[in-house]
Amino acid sequence: MESTRCRICGHPIWAPKSVERGIGPRCWARLQEKYESEEAEG
Repeated sequence: MESTRCRICGHPIWAPKSVERGIGPRCWARLQEKYESEEAEG
């Protein structure tokens, strides 16, 4: 499996979905939370 680093924080990532996105699971969760809160605010 290919390993790479998160584009946001630089942490190593190995999970296929994370590698495909280029963003680790922690940063991805933060992005989703931010997007959802911005959507709720209108």
